[in-house]
Amino acid sequence: MLFLVYAILSTGFILFVLKTIGVPISPTQCVVIIVGWVLYCVGVGPYVSAHYLFRHSKLRMPTLEEEKLIDSLFLEVQQRTLFTNPVRLWISEESGLEAFAAGSRTIAISKGMLKIMTHDEIKGIMAHELGHLESWDCRIGAAYITAMKLTGLIWRPFTIVQSKIRKRFILLFAVIGFLYFVYVYPASKTTHTLPLIIVFCFILVFPLFRRLNDFCWFVVSRFREYRQDAFAFSIGYGQNLLDALIKSTLDGDMPVNRYQNLMKGSHPIIYNRIRRLEKLLGLRDQD
Repeated sequence: MLFLVYAILSTGFILFVLKTIGVPISPTQCVVIIVGWVLYCVGVGPYVSAHYLFRHSKLRMPTLEEEKLIDSLFLEVQQRTLFTNPVRLWISEESGLEAFAAGSRTIAISKGMLKIMTHDEIKGIMAHELGHLESWDCRIGAAYITAMKLTGLIWRPFTIVQSKIRKRFILLFAVIGFLYFVYVYPASKTTHTLPLIIVFCFILVFPLFRRLNDFCWFVVSRFREYRQDAFAFSIGYGQNLLDALIKSTLDGDMPVNRYQNLMKGSHPIIYNRIRRLEKLLGLRDQD
């Protein structure tokens, strides 16, 4: 839902600005463009994720020994779900404890996790990541990122301008623009300045819109992590996942600042996930 809100509002806002400055776009064309863009993001998003992983990640195909291990573990997990699509299992060449799902059929597990985690703990991690694929979390996330790329390209020139101008000048221009719009424009009854006002408002408002949407996206992402922990529990791997998360806390200091996690964290604080699983397993009383 958040992806749809962002894609529709951001694209609609851009089309409105274009129409205001004189580009001939009819309402029907706007609807077609918005619907087409939403469908494009959903369809192309997984390929964008694959391209990003190809360029920036340390993923590789498993060796024969690794393949036998992870295939057997994953087959057991998948048999307990309704997800029957083939899944591509990759190895992340990282010594730390890392696992993630991407696109529509990719799950990656780090080399360090294969080395440190027990087989039962790996199955708990796989159950969590499979939940992301089954619920389309990764596909929707990829569509959201794809939608952001267009608006990011459009906004980039304004970002460069803002980086060169101090905030007090931006505030001054905002005040001048507001006073002109309220007092001068109604008296002049001219229309040629309206496009400038719309573009000016776009420059000021759109960054705030992006920040608000990013904040909401982080909230949704954290909720999804809790939901997939519950999914792993529902198919019988709650204790396995709990043991894996507890072992993960031994891999260095964990981020625990609640404010930083609230503002920029795509994952919940790991100890909160542990507490949630303890409640689901009946190991802890409800708060």
